[in-house]
Amino acid sequence: MNKYLFFRTDRVGDFLLTSIILKGIKRKEPFSEITVIASEKNYDFIETMSYVDKVLLFPKSFKEKKNFLKHINKENQFDYLIVTDRKDRSIIFSLFIKAKIKILNITKKFYFFLKLLPKINILLDDEKKDLKIEVIKKNLNILKINFEKSDLNIFENELNNPNLIGNKKLFKDDFAIIHFDEKWFKKEYINEYTDIRPTKNEFDFFIKELINKLNKNIIITCGSINLSIHDELKDEFRKIDNNIYLKEILGKKIFFINNQDYINSCSLIKKSYYWIGCHGSFTHVASSFNVKILDIIELDRKNFYNTYTNHLNNYNYLPREKFLILSKKIINFF
Repeated sequence: MNKYLFFRTDRVGDFLLTSIILKGIKRKEPFSEITVIASEKNYDFIETMSYVDKVLLFPKSFKEKKNFLKHINKENQFDYLIVTDRKDRSIIFSLFIKAKIKILNITKKFYFFLKLLPKINILLDDEKKDLKIEVIKKNLNILKINFEKSDLNIFENELNNPNLIGNKKLFKDDFAIIHFDEKWFKKEYINEYTDIRPTKNEFDFFIKELINKLNKNIIITCGSINLSIHDELKDEFRKIDNNIYLKEILGKKIFFINNQDYINSCSLIKKSYYWIGCHGSFTHVASSFNVKILDIIELDRKNFYNTYTNHLNNYNYLPREKFLILSKKIINFF
């Protein structure tokens, strides 16, 4: 039985890419032991994944790091250590952890000198041109595991809890999801990006047109930041659960859901027919369920996004632009 240690000390979306490697390991070695060193941002999510056996939180202070290293080296002898988050802190920290073979994914050529050390493999991940799926395959190749397309189904044995929101009878009918988060508002996201923020009236009109076109129920989900327009929207809905609001238009139901945790959001996406939103981790979640995706991206960064989306299923995109134009293009897409 091989023991694996992964560094993924960043965000949930980044872990989803690494999880393809984890799925490949468990497919080939069901009894292998996988430990992930996580960040505060992705720790809770990673802990719910059945193919991860143990999750450790990356230590902060010097004293915590010293104790962490002492404990992990005393309790474990890893066969493989893989740094997939490409962070300086993880690369440096990994050098002090015992492992038979180490794989360090890097973005800075400076770290090439580490390949001179015994049993260390260096993989350069060029952010501008390297397809992430190809980087994943290179990691698997060193681990002597063949990539299989089924490994992209990262939620294969997840989200079966009947208490998850997506498994409730309330959402049994066909529906499309609009993930209306802070990324639609450049001041809350990236100032250099094109501003696509709608007014409430524009958004209301868009929802009516979308219902006309799709003839399906609509679920509007939010991100972690509550925006004033979210409060405006909720005012026209009636509360039917702790964080679920409902109104009906043209004989179809529109649900507004806020303050939703990540796992519950994934369970909703699993049941959906379409997913519409600005690029993020949920784009990858939708792909894993073969849900039709309409990703809204900054056109100037199309090549960058392509490195992350090239392998996705049912993937389509539209460029960010003023909402009145964008909304018409979304309607015409369907």
